[in-house]
Amino acid sequence: GCGAGTISSITVANAQSQATFYYKNNLSETVTLAANSGGFTSGSQVYSINPGPASVLSMANVGALTAGACTAAITLRTADGFGNFSNVGGNTSLTLAGNQAGSFYGTGGCGAGTISTVTVLSGQSQAAIYYKNNTSQTVTLVANSGGFTQGSQSYVVNPATADTLAMTGVGPLSAGACSASAITMTTKDAFGNASTVSGAKSLTLTGNQAGSFYGTGGCGAGTISSITVANAQSQATFYYKNNTAQTVTLAADSGGFAQG
Repeated sequence: GCGAGTISSITVANAQSQATFYYKNNLSETVTLAANSGGFTSGSQVYSINPGPASVLSMANVGALTAGACTAAITLRTADGFGNFSNVGGNTSLTLAGNQAGSFYGTGGCGAGTISTVTVLSGQSQAAIYYKNNTSQTVTLVANSGGFTQGSQSYVVNPATADTLAMTGVGPLSAGACSASAITMTTKDAFGNASTVSGAKSLTLTGNQAGSFYGTGGCGAGTISSITVANAQSQATFYYKNNTAQTVTLAADSGGFAQG
């Protein structure tokens, strides 16, 4: 039963020719056990340690994900209770969960429709899935099957490259009054996720008509015609004042970006 502590030697008693021991290993591997004693030729025996019955699911980590992009294959594995990959005795269906705003797929490139289950075939220990999510968020993908310990993996879905400008305003303005709070320009990816710029990005402001843009609260310190989103940032702000009662469509432009 491999109890009472480990040993590193055994004794063949006087006038005897045998001694016994027991061995246990949690790792599935091939070992060559040996016994040595001065004046004796070593005795050895090769053993293959097989994995135990499959009872645990694991999910590979393929690193950070990008919004709108299909992952590389994410491998699901069946293992024994010690982490050794172990083949299943029959086709085993795994239920997929935790996808949040994204979807699972059964083929590379995330084509051929979404899936909610995947099967580890009899005599195998793995199956592959793919995942795509257009929303920048943290997800914990999960695989479950009856009688198995759940497998999961957390992933960060990063925004795609910034290519769109979005403006959030402060509602109706009053003639002669500076906007009560800053009007914010945000750089976003094609899926609407806030996305930082690589290198400072100058945004040209237009549409002010009879009014003017300002860089500081209270609309002081002179008018401006552009603002800058700093490197590795996704926002810049400005203020607006107009003495004329009218409807205006304020806009910001920058090369390579969809107008906000």
